[in-house]
Amino acid sequence: MTRLRPQSRSRRLAFALLLAPVAAGAGCSPSSGSTDSTNQQQNVATTDDVTPLPLEDRLTRVLGHSLAEIFRAVESVRRDWIVTCVTDRGWMLTAEQQRNLGPAPAPGSGYAEQIADAIESGELAAVASGQQEAEDPAFAGAVTDCVSKAESEFPNPNASILDQLEQFNVDVAGRAQADPRTVAAASEREECLASTGIAAGPGGSLADALAFEIDSVVSSFVSSGLGSEEAVRELRQLAQAERLVADCLQAYANVEDMVVGEVQTDLLGQNPGLLEGIAEQVVVELQRYEQYLDSDPST
Repeated sequence: MTRLRPQSRSRRLAFALLLAPVAAGAGCSPSSGSTDSTNQQQNVATTDDVTPLPLEDRLTRVLGHSLAEIFRAVESVRRDWIVTCVTDRGWMLTAEQQRNLGPAPAPGSGYAEQIADAIESGELAAVASGQQEAEDPAFAGAVTDCVSKAESEFPNPNASILDQLEQFNVDVAGRAQADPRTVAAASEREECLASTGIAAGPGGSLADALAFEIDSVVSSFVSSGLGSEEAVRELRQLAQAERLVADCLQAYANVEDMVVGEVQTDLLGQNPGLLEGIAEQVVVELQRYEQYLDSDPST
């Protein structure tokens, strides 16, 4: 249930248009099962406008940094390493590509709208015009390999932290999902989603189905197979669908967060020293990223 801080508009666009083919090959897509994305899907919440859940709050105090801050530091280290790796192989990453190296963003509410706005403003076309080099199979292969090696060379400490919290999170999820308030909210969520009339994908996820549709429109536009007006029209329709789905999911999330917070507080009280013990085990891992943890996250 992790909600890491939303990525910036320019970052999401860059991934959608410039690095998506490369990132997909390197296992960076949120739906690809990469270590970072899947291990972050736990009972921790952190966004710019949402109060952290008790587990996130306690972890931040014990570790000295939030999981989002740690993740950003890992991304920064990997980005610098990848740039050097690609350069050593005789290729050059543009400044925009360098700034946006990292996991591909997960499309969500507002994603289609952002892309549509970028098409209308000409921003997307300008980004796409710099894609020729990325389409070179040798270049794509070099970046894919460097990204994969960077992930192996610089593991995300969050994975270790959350692995050690696996049983805790299982216990939290079990109690939270059995709570009558969550059960009722889940039923209302399903009714809400069904009322949207949006067809789910093969896996049964409306969000995945919408993400696939958005990616298809972007790919068609970038490859010049779809005109800008038609692309904007399709994306505006998908944006409306995103909003409908997001409203259904948010109503459930509000109830779930409340219940999960209560359960986390109770279980943390029953397990004194749990987080302190985990912090002691990852302190060495965190030292590798100390320089980046102390730097300005916007750079």
